[in-house]
Amino acid sequence: NQDILFVFTHILHHFFLEGVGLRQICDWCRLMWTFRDSIDNNYLESHLKTMGLMSEWKAFAAYAVGWLGMPREALPFYSSVSHWHKKAERINDFVLKVGNFGHNQKRLASDTHPYWLRKLLSLLDRFATLFRTFRIFPMDTIRFFFGVLKSGVRAVVRGE
Repeated sequence: NQDILFVFTHILHHFFLEGVGLRQICDWCRLMWTFRDSIDNNYLESHLKTMGLMSEWKAFAAYAVGWLGMPREALPFYSSVSHWHKKAERINDFVLKVGNFGHNQKRLASDTHPYWLRKLLSLLDRFATLFRTFRIFPMDTIRFFFGVLKSGVRAVVRGE
């Protein structure tokens, strides 16, 4: 149960920060399939709600079922409501457009730019990614943005 939560939150970390690949999502699906009969749904639900991640879970569950062929019964809290399937479609667009660790994105910043310009361009790259995630998970994107901004400012102050 803890592994399932860890893998899922790790997917979300990559999703919001730099991009997530199909392999990471498939690893989560494989984990869910392997332990489908031993998952403690009460534990999982309690922790997802406490972390405020139930909507993300339902959207990624809809993605796993609708786009990756995962059996519904292997994903606790799967919902067939069309709202989740619209989010799943946007997740698919995001995954294919951005790629694992953002490999499919063209980056504005390069090593040839001065330090301050690299940081500014990097911030613009972050805005582009956050704009895409905002269309899927608006409130979480706003919360995540402030964490990214804070760590970015710290890095600039330290000269990293």
